[in-house]
Amino acid sequence: MRRFLIATHGRFATGIMDSVNLISGRHENVECYCAFLNGCEDLDTNLAAILDSYGPQDEVIAVTDLLGGSVCSALLRQLSRPNLHILAGLNLPLMLALLDAEDAPLDEMLGTALQFGKQAVCYCNEAMKQTVEEDAF
Repeated sequence: MRRFLIATHGRFATGIMDSVNLISGRHENVECYCAFLNGCEDLDTNLAAILDSYGPQDEVIAVTDLLGGSVCSALLRQLSRPNLHILAGLNLPLMLALLDAEDAPLDEMLGTALQFGKQAVCYCNEAMKQTVEEDAF
């Protein structure tokens, strides 16, 4: 089974899943981990416990908020686990694309989702300026 773990600083994980659920419905194979809500915690132990709760054949797509952040780093220390894939840079289009293609082959799902996630980041002022200039011709 393919499972998704969204692990972030603060409540970002549950917040983004609220939006995902509103747009595309509930997803039973997604778990959220919100770090540091009660001060200091042992991320390594907590994330290992979540990963241990999955079956040994489960494919886990972990999505974190910040490359190089403590949550992402703690998951990276778990990379010796089979079938664990970690993405950093969580955004709503990335999660929607991952879950929309959750039954696709891994490489296809990841490639498409990363493309959508990256393309969604835009400086709208500049994009609108270019659109207006193009329309003038």
